[in-house]
Amino acid sequence: MIVGALDIGSHKVCCVIARIAWDKKDAPIVEVLGASKQTSAGVESGRIVDLQPLVKVLRETVLEASKMAGVRLNEVYINVNGEFVACFNVKGIITLTPTGQAQPIRRPDVERVRESALYSLSLPSGQVILHMLAQQFIVDSMPGVRNPVDMEGTKLEADFHVVTVPQTVLNNVNRCVEMAGLRVLRYFLTPLASAYSVTNDFEREQGVLVVDIGAGTTGFVVIKNESLYHSYILPLGGHQFTLDVASVLDTPPHEAERLKRLVGAVAEPPAEPPGEASPSDAEMVPVPSLQPRSSPQLVPRRRIAEILEARAEELLYLIRQHLEHVRMVDLIHRVVLTGGGALLGGLDRIARAVFEMPVRAGYPINIEGLRDVVNSPVYAVACGIVQLVAQDDEWRSRLERRVGISKRLWQWVRNMVP
Repeated sequence: MIVGALDIGSHKVCCVIARIAWDKKDAPIVEVLGASKQTSAGVESGRIVDLQPLVKVLRETVLEASKMAGVRLNEVYINVNGEFVACFNVKGIITLTPTGQAQPIRRPDVERVRESALYSLSLPSGQVILHMLAQQFIVDSMPGVRNPVDMEGTKLEADFHVVTVPQTVLNNVNRCVEMAGLRVLRYFLTPLASAYSVTNDFEREQGVLVVDIGAGTTGFVVIKNESLYHSYILPLGGHQFTLDVASVLDTPPHEAERLKRLVGAVAEPPAEPPGEASPSDAEMVPVPSLQPRSSPQLVPRRRIAEILEARAEELLYLIRQHLEHVRMVDLIHRVVLTGGGALLGGLDRIARAVFEMPVRAGYPINIEGLRDVVNSPVYAVACGIVQLVAQDDEWRSRLERRVGISKRLWQWVRNMVP
């Protein structure tokens, strides 16, 4: 089964085309056949602000990946990102039997408890559910149940994590993709997709915070016991790092972006003995001025790194404060940083100081095929979308039915042609 995934961001658009198969133990095997990355256009902080330039980028990105994969892509799975995303938890409760006598729990009962949670929702006008994922089931006050089917009980409860987005956002994404000659099959929350690309089963079981730092936004999710407990999108990303450099050094944003990439790291701790700096820290970097006909100023490389460090600390502390506010810190045992912003050198060191736990950079894992091509946090979302599709049993069955119908139709056509 061939799957195409699109990651539409404020700075870049990525496309991954992969073949999904399943081994004898029914575990998914993801083989990347093609991948491409283009500079984005018409997107700001996860919002589409201009359709036409984005349509052009989508066509070019998909065409390049399709040529590499040797397939024609008509349908895609896409990420959703932006500060307009709302996330919250909700509970559903049902009585299994009016007599009070325990009985086996069936799949329709699980669906009923989900519907019970849905009935308790009061969504603002225009908001639609993107994800509604079970965190745990509770059978007769016994929590922590992952699959209650065939267990006995009199009452079934369930906690769900719900992600909603404005319908107009999905409509605009869908319109843009259709103008590029494609059809959207399904949407996935950006940091959720990243998480299933860059973490392993043990980390998601133990408790992990995945932080996806994009250009316009930073999304993060908390996963424990393989369940999504919390998600949030901050309207702050790598572009803000660039604006800080531009503001402090009085230089144009495009020059600030170049300087950020040139330095590529936050400031290192002071060398021993105090006062000594490494040759690279002391290197003077020419910084063009905003003032007309002014000569470039010479700025120590370390000064630029210090500006980046200040913003990195602020961003990570904002995440920490938010998690403390919603009481999620105790669920987390490690942190994984991904997205294009995670390529900033020294960011993991700052994160370790902020969160006081193990931290690592997140690269796509559990993939075969063109691993070297997608071996970057930049491809985490697109690879994660493919992983989520591969792990969704219900969606897999639906796709396999479609493939089976197509095969039978093709066989019928072949039989009709003499």
